[in-house]
Amino acid sequence: MTARQQFIATLFLGVAFLVLFRQLDLTSYHIGLMMRCMILMIVTIGLNILIGHAGLVSLGQAALYGLGAYVAAWLAAKQGVQFLPAIIAGVVVTGVFGAVLAYPPFGCAASIWRSSPSRSDWCSRTFWSNGCR
Repeated sequence: MTARQQFIATLFLGVAFLVLFRQLDLTSYHIGLMMRCMILMIVTIGLNILIGHAGLVSLGQAALYGLGAYVAAWLAAKQGVQFLPAIIAGVVVTGVFGAVLAYPPFGCAASIWRSSPSRSDWCSRTFWSNGCR
């Protein structure tokens, strides 16, 4: 099965699931349980791409996932923000925080790798003392 056929089959199954989901008379408990399962499926797909395909081991994904969930829950529970804006704010805060964390290794890679005498202490010696140039 080609990648295009897999995509079409997945899309078809997703649409069939949504049509079936609308026909069922589910309680709020079942809907909440299904939402939790779907969120964890998204995290699992991300881990599969990160660990399975890229071969990287990272706990940063879990930290960013937790940050986004915390921000969304705090906005919804404590600040009275509606669900969708709280989720969007959680995604935005997580994206900004992830970009801030990714800036030193990617934004300053050339100056760090050029000026660091030993590659093992590049972070403490070059980035924090000289900054990005």
